[in-house]
Amino acid sequence: SGEQITDDRFLPLVIMNPDGSNAQLLATDPNRGEYAILLPDGKHIIYTYLAGGTGSVLMRSINLNVSGAQEVSRVWGSAPPLAQMRMASVSSDGKLLAFAAQNILANEQYSAVYVVKLSTLYTAPDTPTVLATTKPPVPTKAGTRIANAPPTAVQGSLITPTITATPSLAEQYLTRVTPLNIGENNWPAISPDGKSVVFVTDTSKVGKDGIDLYLAPVAANSKPINLTNDAGAFTEGAPAWSPDSKQIAFMASAPNSQNNDIFLINADGSNRRTLVHIDNTNNFRPHWSPDGKYIGFTSDRSGKSEVYIIDISNGMTYQVTHNDLVNILSDWGKQ
Repeated sequence: SGEQITDDRFLPLVIMNPDGSNAQLLATDPNRGEYAILLPDGKHIIYTYLAGGTGSVLMRSINLNVSGAQEVSRVWGSAPPLAQMRMASVSSDGKLLAFAAQNILANEQYSAVYVVKLSTLYTAPDTPTVLATTKPPVPTKAGTRIANAPPTAVQGSLITPTITATPSLAEQYLTRVTPLNIGENNWPAISPDGKSVVFVTDTSKVGKDGIDLYLAPVAANSKPINLTNDAGAFTEGAPAWSPDSKQIAFMASAPNSQNNDIFLINADGSNRRTLVHIDNTNNFRPHWSPDGKYIGFTSDRSGKSEVYIIDISNGMTYQVTHNDLVNILSDWGKQ
């Protein structure tokens, strides 16, 4: 929440109660960021920021008191280096983080969906060992038996040691879910159980249909399933899982329109329906309440962006923020 005074258009980060009370800047000299999410432990926030001097778009973790700033990339030792890191989403247990990024060293022409294990973010990661080997081979005389040798060992020859490479930090903690260069992949949202990711792929970048929602298991180079399959009829974005993993809320706009509506769809792609629509207004970035009864979102129906909440059962809508600033809902924490 704040004024968009910089070229990156990032805003100061604010935390508040769901009714709009107790709004607090997350720093005396406020951090400016995007896609900020509250971790389930209620102690940490991860957000995207613009690195001063380099212009790199990276992700950082901070405590709620703004201490303990850490780069998320430390989990995989920053190798490979990822650019344009954004749109973070965390599993319900806080162990897995999904985000969009681009690995320029791997010839990724478009952004991909990555999932990282957060187990070492708040502890020092293990120092990787390049090679683990057995003792050096020892020559033996012909006709003697080699101690502890397998029955097929050839007497009088050298024993070939077993050499095992210790997995790198990236191999242990970082997974690229989307196959290489299937299109521009954005808005990843990891399922509450951490098993699946729903995301948006713009396949028009590779000469195909358009922008749709896709679902994929959390596995390397998975095979995504198309959920919306409406090609160029709508441009989807910002999917969010319901707490019970049965539904997905998302925003979508018609061709050549700057305005989005909020939709619901079953996790298998069935029963798509409109939740929020007002002519000539932009309703975007839905987020579920922890109990699954409400969805918070951002709308410009008042003339500028404010935060609203809708009761899914009856459609009653409540305005949460009331000020002169630009307000964009980024997450609904579980604490």
